[in-house]
Amino acid sequence: MYGDIKQILRDGTGIGPEGLHVLLATFLFIVLAALLRRPMVALGVVVLLQALNEVLDVLDDRAAGLPTDGLGVVSDTVWSLIVPVPLAIALRLYQQHRRQMRRRRHYRRR
Repeated sequence: MYGDIKQILRDGTGIGPEGLHVLLATFLFIVLAALLRRPMVALGVVVLLQALNEVLDVLDDRAAGLPTDGLGVVSDTVWSLIVPVPLAIALRLYQQHRRQMRRRRHYRRR
């Protein structure tokens, strides 16, 4: 059933599985990072959801009598995290830089 839902998404959008992994994970990361204002927490949620996605894929494959595709699990995970990881690092570094600049301005005023 889970695989059927994913297939409907692929067919409806015309985007391949790798593209959907990239787009959905990036969209989810951006929304969570904006809401939470904590990029590493947002990345953690994306990683957790990606792991859950792969567990559901494996269970769906086993229910259909198919073998587990270990390489596919790794590939899907890499595609899902290829944009959110650098974004999370960049946002975190930017936050640290802003904090340092605020501290410097605060100490200069005294």
